[in-house]
This record gives sequence, C-alpha cells and structure tokens, in this order.
Amino acid sequence: MELQCENAHLACSSCCSKLKSKCSCCGYNYNRCRGLENVIESIDKISCKYAKYGCKETKPYNEKTEHEKDCRRAICFCPHPSSCSFAGPYENLYLHFGIKHAADITRFTYNTTFSLCVDINQEHIFLQEQSGSVILILSHQLKKQGRVFYIDCVGTRALKNHIVYRLTAKSMETSRTLKCVPNIYTKWSKHNEPRKNHLTVPPDFAGYDGTLSLSICITEGVEALSWILFGDD
Repeated sequence: MELQCENAHLACSSCCSKLKSKCSCCGYNYNRCRGLENVIESIDKISCKYAKYGCKETKPYNEKTEHEKDCRRAICFCPHPSSCSFAGPYENLYLHFGIKHAADITRFTYNTTFSLCVDINQEHIFLQEQSGSVILILSHQLKKQGRVFYIDCVGTRALKNHIVYRLTAKSMETSRTLKCVPNIYTKWSKHNEPRKNHLTVPPDFAGYDGTLSLSICITEGVEALSWILFGDD
C-alpha cells in the first residue's frame, strides 16, 4: 500500500507504520494514495532477486517482495556447527550437506518410525530425508525439569506446514509424546531457549549412562496438512 500526507509527501506502508502514520516532514497524517498504487501496478513485471539461482518467476512490483519470501530458490545457509560458509538454493544445500557433512547425518524416510539414542552431551542431531527433500535438526537441552527436545527445519518458507514430526520417549511405566510442526529457517543457529512447543523428558527416562532413546516419525505433504487442519493421527 502506498500513502501520502496532505502535503503530498509519500511513504510506503512499512515506513508509515514505523512513523506511526505521521509524516516525518510535516507531521500530517498519511492517507492511502490510490493514484500512485495504480502507477506502480502498471509497471512491467520484474524478475525475482533469486533469478540468478534459477527462479524464472516475474511479478508486478507490488507482488515481488511477497513472492521472494516464499521463493523456492531463496538462499539457505549451511547449519553445520563447523562454521561452514556454504550458501545457495535449498536443493544445492541438501546436496552439499549430504556430501560434505555425511558423517554427521542420521538419514530417515518419511512416514517411517525410527529410533535415536541421544547421549547426555549431544546438543544437536542432523536428520536428512532419504529422497532429497529436507534437512531437520533435533535439538537437545538439559533443564531443571528434565531433558528438552524439539525439531527445526532448514529450508524456505515454501516448506511451512508441509512437515509434521512426532517425538516419543518411553520409560517402564509411561511415555511422553510431542506432535508438532517444525520452525523453518533459511539461516539456522543454535538457540539457548527451547521452542514454545517442545518435549520435556524426566531424568528417570534415561539409562544408567545418561543415554535416552527417542522414537521419531516425520510426515510430509498431504498427511502432514491433514494433521495440521484436522488433528488426524
């Protein structure tokens, strides 16, 4: 949305909100400027800023920014803790991670439950889907109430609500389960505080050596969307 004050000073909606709808030049309130919006909409379509990485989309000026937030060719950064400097489109990151950091990956298949034994000193475990779809990070933190687990995803915003994960920890008498949608990051970094949605596992769930076993199932596509919309198991 484009705006102007009574003295015809212009501002975009983003700047207007930062200025609390008051013109920084004269102090008058901003109002919507439909004439300028019509001019902008008439501008020929513009290439996405990720065109050099393979995006072939062209959008009108007023739609370009929103497209780039969801663009599948957006730049993603390697999350490996070795300070790896790789950055590129998601597909390239997936290939890079699977080759360069293969020794640090646990591979999995969608809709298949697998087990992980997490040592008390392991802070992160990298998960890579077999068919070339996704990189996930299982985070593990020690808290007063127990051990905390959650999963993040490295990728573009196009993956939002396309993946659901289930974490389960069991003891002799009971179990704890979390079913959740991962947060999506193009540039992931270690977080000191757990996500709002996380699995807390009491200390007595672990073995004598501190190792704790988790069952994990990761779902994507139609099955994941069904759970998000309807809560299906």
